[in-house]
Amino acid sequence: MHHARGSVSLVERAIDTGALVASVADVDAGAKVLFVGTTRRRTGGAVTERLEYEAHAPMASELLEGLRRTAAERFDLLGCGIVHRLG
Repeated sequence: MHHARGSVSLVERAIDTGALVASVADVDAGAKVLFVGTTRRRTGGAVTERLEYEAHAPMASELLEGLRRTAAERFDLLGCGIVHRLG
């Protein structure tokens, strides 16, 4: 079993998706996949005007790192990075 390159970051700015993909790219990988979550305007009949995310950074980072490692092992990934925006 190899260790997938990558990291977990919590940021309070726009996420640089290009830099994230580049940070886990590998010439031996056959694909790069990027999931970008966005806020939907409507949920049922309610309109979302704004969201604010906050986190206890050490706890959130530890949880996200666990998810990153699990995904990397389960799917035999060469790289896996997670960035979550706060604010």
